[in-house]
Amino acid sequence: MKTYTRITTLAAISASCAILIALAPLPARSDSQTAEETPTGLVARLQQVIDQRDEPSASQLLEKLRECGESATPAIVAALEKSNDERRAVLLCALGDGDSRAAILIKAVGDRQDYPISSQRAVALLENSPVTVPLSDLELKSLQRDIEESPTMAGIASRVLAKCTKVPVNTRLEPILRRFKSEIGKEPGTDDSRPGLGSYLPRGILRLNEFLLAFSYMQEDSIPLLRAAREHGAGRSDLDKWWLLALGFSGDSSVAEELKTIVQGNSDRYVRALAVRAYARSAKQDSVPLLQSLLADPTESEYRSCAGRPVKLISMVAKDELVNLRRAKSK
Repeated sequence: MKTYTRITTLAAISASCAILIALAPLPARSDSQTAEETPTGLVARLQQVIDQRDEPSASQLLEKLRECGESATPAIVAALEKSNDERRAVLLCALGDGDSRAAILIKAVGDRQDYPISSQRAVALLENSPVTVPLSDLELKSLQRDIEESPTMAGIASRVLAKCTKVPVNTRLEPILRRFKSEIGKEPGTDDSRPGLGSYLPRGILRLNEFLLAFSYMQEDSIPLLRAAREHGAGRSDLDKWWLLALGFSGDSSVAEELKTIVQGNSDRYVRALAVRAYARSAKQDSVPLLQSLLADPTESEYRSCAGRPVKLISMVAKDELVNLRRAKSK
């Protein structure tokens, strides 16, 4: 049995930057520090400790700046304009929630040629954020390039682009579809069966799950092109299940019965786990009886929890989807 630790995808992307992880208290505040506690002062100190590689202090300062919210944004933006790539990558992490956050991060995404490290960090920071600002050609092309060419950023970039609601649907969907089609057609690699970082899925399945999530963000907008792609790939029964999963994640009710068959009969437990999610999103409230029956499913993941306990894979996913359906019903 293997053991995994549950962390977020963003943490996996940012694991190389210990600044975000290490925590230690700063010296006690005195009257002479008052000016330094303003956003401008905090940003100045942050830049100093980045250069000094003082990770505990940097982590504490990041937290202080995020707590400042929008009031810290002007100081952060001013520092970004004068900073090198390493500093920029950390300063972007200081942005708190606010209306300007997505616009600043999207602008940083477009700076790939001059600032590759901070540009990729911006993509990772946008992973779980709605993007309701327009994209320039440079910003759009940077995301599209990640999707179509990057061996590591394609999934995250797909999820970000899928949420860019000011970009036309087909412009968002077509590069994601091309990469997804390429990925499902590949022969499994030697690493594909190894555990994905922070996941109950192996790496190969986890990689495809990133694209399924992107389709789920676009919901019914993605259905026509996904149906066309499935029809175009007719004859490849080994790939058809992936198109069914994609349609299910998008909420296409017409594939519910086919997904139910995968849930009940596929021999691959990890494909079954994804099919449970797809079926729940396709059949919606009609999926409840089957999901309830799956709570007793004994299928285990080959990976154990961080506490060393077995993970009842299908039961866990069914429980998650029942919670999601209850929330949707209560709205």
